[in-house]
Amino acid sequence: MNDKDFQKMDEKWMKSTKDIREKKVSDGILKGFSASVERRIIPTEHSVKRWQSPAWVPVMAVLVIASVIVLRSPILSEPGTTSVETVDSAEPIDIDAVESEIADLRAIGSWNDEDDALFGQTDEWAMEVYDSA
Repeated sequence: MNDKDFQKMDEKWMKSTKDIREKKVSDGILKGFSASVERRIIPTEHSVKRWQSPAWVPVMAVLVIASVIVLRSPILSEPGTTSVETVDSAEPIDIDAVESEIADLRAIGSWNDEDDALFGQTDEWAMEVYDSA
């Protein structure tokens, strides 16, 4: 936008808003407006800062209580102590049951030679992993 266009637009806006700008505003509204502007610009001595707000009192109380509960809880283990957990051992695979399930799957057409090939590769891969460990 160049300067000439701006001047034209400014004159147009000034003419169209002349009635609104020249309208008289009551003294009460002007005093209230100026007072609100002064309150926003000039900080008073009685203004409460955010961190001094009374809303922080319950928040701080909850934080103190929660920290006391956590620090005194018996869940925390003492350093140097270890707990031993028991682990259930895996049950051995019943090969006959697996072969009968494969036979049932072949009978309904859900098992084919490709599955046999994959099944064999999985066994070989598992044996390699266990042998290397």
